[in-house]
Amino acid sequence: MTHKRPLQSFLPRAFLLVVALFFLLGPVSSCSVGTVSVDQGAVPEEKYQTLVARWGVRPVAIRLTGADYFVDFRYVIVDPEKAKTVLSRGKQNKDVFLLDQKTGKKFPVPVTKVGPLRATTLSPKKDRQYTILFSNVGKSIKKGGKVSVIIGEFKAENLTVE
Repeated sequence: MTHKRPLQSFLPRAFLLVVALFFLLGPVSSCSVGTVSVDQGAVPEEKYQTLVARWGVRPVAIRLTGADYFVDFRYVIVDPEKAKTVLSRGKQNKDVFLLDQKTGKKFPVPVTKVGPLRATTLSPKKDRQYTILFSNVGKSIKKGGKVSVIIGEFKAENLTVE
């Protein structure tokens, strides 16, 4: 005799999986790198130079998404060799989280059955955008809030949430 699961217990999991697949498999080039201004969630121009010089990546945008249950961080690869450090899942990048600068609260990358909701690769492509989704438990992070993205030693600070 088979036991049927109620539809209500399946829907939240299905929704999360669809959102995860949308961001992981959807086109990551939907944002134009050249059109993001400081007011739209990117770091100030003078900080681009430091992040690009050391890590080979430039933040593009950080936005609330998924009914504000997620924070979507987008960045573009400027130097693929340097960016390998940021995009690897090695032990040096074990700590990956979003830091709310106002409260000091840390928000992790959700882990689903398909893995963490962050792009990783051993061979990053120049001028390609990558994304990381962070959970926004309790919808604590609001538009206009200041956050930092931490990936091991990489720190993109003073990002304004769109």
